[in-house]
Amino acid sequence: MTVSEESYHARVDELRRYALSDQYEALHKTGTTFRIALIDGMPDLSHECFSNAPIEVDSSLVDEIDAESLIHGTAVASTLAGFNDKSLGLCCHSMLICLPVLDHKLLANMLGLKIIDQRLATAVRLAVKYEVDIIQMSLEFNADFGKCFKQFITAIQLAARKNIRTVMATGNTGTFGYNKVLAVSGVVPVATAGERRDSYAATNLGADVGLRGFSAPGNHIPVAVPGNQYRYAGGSSYAASFLTAGYLFTRQIFNASPECSWNAIYESHLPGRRPSIVPPKFNLEHVHDFLMKRKIKTI
Repeated sequence: MTVSEESYHARVDELRRYALSDQYEALHKTGTTFRIALIDGMPDLSHECFSNAPIEVDSSLVDEIDAESLIHGTAVASTLAGFNDKSLGLCCHSMLICLPVLDHKLLANMLGLKIIDQRLATAVRLAVKYEVDIIQMSLEFNADFGKCFKQFITAIQLAARKNIRTVMATGNTGTFGYNKVLAVSGVVPVATAGERRDSYAATNLGADVGLRGFSAPGNHIPVAVPGNQYRYAGGSSYAASFLTAGYLFTRQIFNASPECSWNAIYESHLPGRRPSIVPPKFNLEHVHDFLMKRKIKTI
C-alpha cells in the first residue's frame, strides 16, 4: 500500500469516527434498518462499493443521464451506502432509496422552473410513499428562484408532518442571503465546515442556516466515482451525509423517536443562542452527552 493509499484509508476512518462516535462498531452489529431517500443524481450501481449494499433506485423521474449527474449521484450515495473499506458508508446497513432528479436536460437548463418544481415535488412524495425515515437532498437551490418551487415546498412540509425531515445541503457559492427553500419548515440545512478559520468562505450561509442548520465536514471527503474509482471531493453535498448519519445513529443507539432525536440534536447544539449566520458544527458527542446526562425518556 502506498503512502497516498494509507492516507486515504486514514481519512475514511477519521470521518467515520467523526460521524458515528466511538460506537461505530456497535452500530454495525445491531439489526435495526432505517430507510433513507437520496434525491440527487443517478448512482452507478455497477461500482464495486455497492455490490453488497442495500440500495434501490427509482429512475422514473429522469430521462437522459449524463456524466456529471452520474458522478455526483455515485459520490454522494457512496458516503451513505458504500459497502467496503474504501467508502465512508456511514449508513451502509440502512436501506438507501435513490430517487434521481438530475439528468442532462435539467443540468443543461432545458427544463422550465415549473417542470423542475413538479419533478422535485414528485420525488419528495415518492420518498414518503416509500416510507423513508429521512430525506437527503444534496442539491443547491438558487435563492432567486425560491418562490418558483411552490409544489416542492408543500411536499417538504407535508413530509415533515409525517416526521420525515429533509436534510438539505446549503450549496457552495458563498452566498449569505435569504433562501426560501432552506427556510422551509422541515428542512435541516447543512453547510460545509473544515479545519481552517476561513472554511466557511465557499459555503452558503444565512439567517435561517444559522438558526436551524448545522455545519459538518465537507472538505477532502473520500468518495466513489464511476469506473470503480475513488477520489476526494468537497462541498455541502457531502457534509449533509454526516447529519443524516448522526440522526439515524441517535435513533438507533438510544432507541429514540424521530421527535426526541431531533430535539436532542438541536438542544445539544447552542439552544437559544444562535444569533449568527454561521451554524454550529454538528458533533455527535454533544448529542450523546445531552441524552446521557439528562436521562431523557427516548420513546
